[in-house]
Amino acid sequence: MTTPALHPILIAACGNTLAGDDAFGPLVARELAQKPLPGVEVIDLGMRPAGLIDHLTARRAVILVDAALCPGAAPGGLLDMDFFASGRPTLCADRITSTHALSLAGQLELARALGMLPPIVRLVALVVESMQVGAPGNWASQRVSEAAALIERRVRNL
Repeated sequence: MTTPALHPILIAACGNTLAGDDAFGPLVARELAQKPLPGVEVIDLGMRPAGLIDHLTARRAVILVDAALCPGAAPGGLLDMDFFASGRPTLCADRITSTHALSLAGQLELARALGMLPPIVRLVALVVESMQVGAPGNWASQRVSEAAALIERRVRNL
């Protein structure tokens, strides 16, 4: 396991590569992993976003990468926003919650309560129409390079 103190910035991607455009997060993580950035750790949480909290200790910033349902917004658009901003769209990982796991938002709220929340929490998301298993991806693969470049710029400015 990588020592968080050596990687103060975390990029955590979520998504299902079998669910059309929900593959966006893992595809971006794969692209970013091909050209490592100093001081940055990239992880692909896949369909298990409940592991995020284990990676938050000693971070200066975290950037979450996922697909988002955003009624009224054109599919294929990229969002880059503060995770806690009002009007944040629904992420696929927001719906994953049970007695055994917390959603991304739930984990971040728990991290805040425990004093573990990094001072900067960003969301880079692809606006999608649906995230159903077996659905074809219309936008995910087309926007990966642009999203990776956006994240690289954001990291350089942190």
